[in-house]
Amino acid sequence: MGDVSDEQIINDFQQRTRGFWSTQKRQYERVTAILISWADDELGVASEIDRLNVLLEQHLGYSTQRYHIPSINSAAELADRLTSFVKEFASGERDLIIVYYGGHGDNTVIDAAGYPVWTANLEGGPTVEWFPLQLQLGNAHSDVLVLLDCCYAATKIYQKFENGQFEILAASSSGSRVPKPGRRSFTSILIRELKRQIDAGKDVPIRWLQTHLWSVSTQPALTESPQYFTLAKRDLPTIRLAPLAAKVAPGFAQKRPAASSFALLSVSFSEDPTAHQLADWLKSYPPNTVSDVNIEALILRARFLEGLNEKHNPLQGSILGELSLSAQSEIIDRVSKLADAMKTTKILTQTEVARANIAGDLKATTLRSLNSKVADVSESVEKGILLHSNMDLTKAQDDSVVAACEVDQAISLRQRLLSSASIPDRLDIPRRLMTWDKRGKGDGQSRLRTGSIEGRPIVAEIFNYQHLTEGTSNEAPLPMMMQFRKMVAQLCHPKQETFHILPCLGYTHDLSGKTLSLIFEVAGGPWDSFDTQVSHMNSSQTPNRKPGAPLMLSKYMSKQKRVALGARIKLAASLAKALESFHKVGWVHKSLKSDNIVFLPVDTDANATILLGQPWLFGFEYSRPEIDGTLLQEDHSLTNNAYRHPERWGKPLIKFKKSHDIYSLGIILLELAYWKPITGFPELKSSPSRTLIPTKIRDELLERLRVEGPHVCGQSFVDSIVACLTFEDITANLDDFSAHSMFSSRVVNCLAGIRGI
Repeated sequence: MGDVSDEQIINDFQQRTRGFWSTQKRQYERVTAILISWADDELGVASEIDRLNVLLEQHLGYSTQRYHIPSINSAAELADRLTSFVKEFASGERDLIIVYYGGHGDNTVIDAAGYPVWTANLEGGPTVEWFPLQLQLGNAHSDVLVLLDCCYAATKIYQKFENGQFEILAASSSGSRVPKPGRRSFTSILIRELKRQIDAGKDVPIRWLQTHLWSVSTQPALTESPQYFTLAKRDLPTIRLAPLAAKVAPGFAQKRPAASSFALLSVSFSEDPTAHQLADWLKSYPPNTVSDVNIEALILRARFLEGLNEKHNPLQGSILGELSLSAQSEIIDRVSKLADAMKTTKILTQTEVARANIAGDLKATTLRSLNSKVADVSESVEKGILLHSNMDLTKAQDDSVVAACEVDQAISLRQRLLSSASIPDRLDIPRRLMTWDKRGKGDGQSRLRTGSIEGRPIVAEIFNYQHLTEGTSNEAPLPMMMQFRKMVAQLCHPKQETFHILPCLGYTHDLSGKTLSLIFEVAGGPWDSFDTQVSHMNSSQTPNRKPGAPLMLSKYMSKQKRVALGARIKLAASLAKALESFHKVGWVHKSLKSDNIVFLPVDTDANATILLGQPWLFGFEYSRPEIDGTLLQEDHSLTNNAYRHPERWGKPLIKFKKSHDIYSLGIILLELAYWKPITGFPELKSSPSRTLIPTKIRDELLERLRVEGPHVCGQSFVDSIVACLTFEDITANLDDFSAHSMFSSRVVNCLAGIRGI
């Protein structure tokens, strides 16, 4: 685009649209309407205004005021009321004020200079000029919407509004008359069509509403074309009428739903636009289904990374040159493959003729390939930085190559893990904010409990620390409390969905019960997915759907006797990817077992659907950074030891390692392959003549897999399980980067690549 760099255009565009896409559907925090008519109502508009009032308050959640223009000193009284109304309710960019007038209108009044005048009577009586009222509304520091249902309504002033959007939707042009109150009136049809859109879960853009009201075929229909004007000085998005979002409790963030689809838009320009022009154009009238828009930086990033391949030493001058040789080798190899992909991509942009002759599906395939290669380079860079024991993470964030790979979130999570900074008290959530659901039959002692905070569904994971305290003190031991709070901060930190961890809001501390509870938000899961017809309805009309009671994998295996192998493999792949995400940032779980893999049914019905592809990890009681010390607690429970590496049975003598987590994953994968709990395997049955020896149990399980595993679940699934159970041995001489790469290739990618399921 001209002489401006791609990078500058992207940066300008992002600055211009920052925060817009996350708020444009729910743009306002406060909407207040003033509904104006005459005290001496000759037309009989009161009943229509009553219906409009109901729509605004009950269907949209807006605040409304009624104002009757007095017959004496009419203009001054109305001006005073509007002044106070604007001052009180139009104070910020997240406010919207709506000014509605229903009554007579005229454009023949002497001294009105052709501008419309509001009149109490068809002939004679008090009047109010509309022109100065528009000027008065220009003092608002919020968006302004004016709705006019009167004759001769739509003359506008030419003074531009400085502070936000100012839109007028009028029943008619300046030279037209409109029907009286009734089924054919502008207000009646406006109410009907607004209600239809809102009941269908759709936001209503005012600019669109003007054409919709005139073109809708439902009878009765309008007899005059509505008029639309904007008085905003800048090119701003149209005002959208939508139910106000439910208020979020202080300290909590509103979760955005994941995108359901993406579209690649190709646009041709007669001359190069600026980033600001692009931003204002795309913001002006977006569909209400758009959740985000970016100028795709893919080609820019690819060009930059491709340039590394042209250097004799590709990583010279970058902090990546400090990585291990294995990490550097993988990065350079993937940069080389990216360069090959770029050669193909350049064909698409060489000439107009070439661009015209290449099929759209080929373009899309080429771009997908390019995106995959860029992602591969980024993944290797992220892995190399995070797994380097002495990496200066702050310096890494300032590195240009690292910046091009967009790995900031992972680095930030790693920094949080290593941080020794104090944990803010705001993570301690007051218990009075919570409402707990009634426990189901048999759930009285469950460590997982559902409830809500300010109407938002939650799941709490409860830990009892009574066994760690001495005497009668109800306080949690200080070292344990410090470690717990650090873990909470880690859980609350933003992270990718691949972790399969519900968003953590904080914790509660019950001194009398000697318990600590992690509080996770569950709104936004599959149980909270609505059909697009109802997805934007007011929460007062359609309360948050709640998931059913948490269901552990161990319980589900007992409850559901048969599950398709394909579904089990997908679950295995999700769990492997989650552990890969943990280990990449140096986080060990330490308690992986089927009791700590939880599903949340899509609703509270006993026969509700369980989505095996969406497991959630719990059991964070012992979770911590790998570099932290390990509590070598003694535990002879077979139910727990069955998932542990042989080195960790009973009273462990060595520090917990990532390979121990991976062994636990292998046991879970074995359960999924056979669809039965590990304690049900003959290898874990003791008898007077059989003593359970951890290493022998592992060897016997491996032999079982060798003999019958391929028949039970296929060779690829078997290979991934064997890799987990023997990971300590096969990576004994590898550095952390190489070991992680082996886990990715032999377990994560192996499971994800199984075909025909």
